[in-house]
Amino acid sequence: MYLQQAHNIQHNEITETPAVQRKTFWPNDTAQLKSEGGLDDSVNGIRNRDNAAFNQMYGYSLHDAGVSVRHTSVSDSALQSVGASSLIQGNQIVCGNPNDIHHEYAHVPQQLSGLVQATETINGQAVNSDSRWESMADTDGSRMKSIADSF
Repeated sequence: MYLQQAHNIQHNEITETPAVQRKTFWPNDTAQLKSEGGLDDSVNGIRNRDNAAFNQMYGYSLHDAGVSVRHTSVSDSALQSVGASSLIQGNQIVCGNPNDIHHEYAHVPQQLSGLVQATETINGQAVNSDSRWESMADTDGSRMKSIADSF
């Protein structure tokens, strides 16, 4: 997400709190989920089909990683304060645009690795705007969506 108010940015500030990244399986048996019609059921805001796709790509579950999703609108104050339509911080996703969800899921391994550092501060919030992380999340998120849709 591009910044709307450039004057609120301070570059290269690093904080102890995980930086926000903007734009990003339980049960294990997808055949059983299909037969029971449970692929579109959700736990902690995460559809089972998305969790299965994530598990297929990364080898662990979004649920096991403690990820939760709060579905909201793009006018949510948490999103507007950093100029985002959706974001992830640590294992918490705030999704204002449903089209962003797989992109945000793709940020989970990045966040959990501890490698994501703040590149700027927007309205007091540490934010990472590194285009390499965003590009990776675009690619992996698109692949994850394709896998989820194939179930």
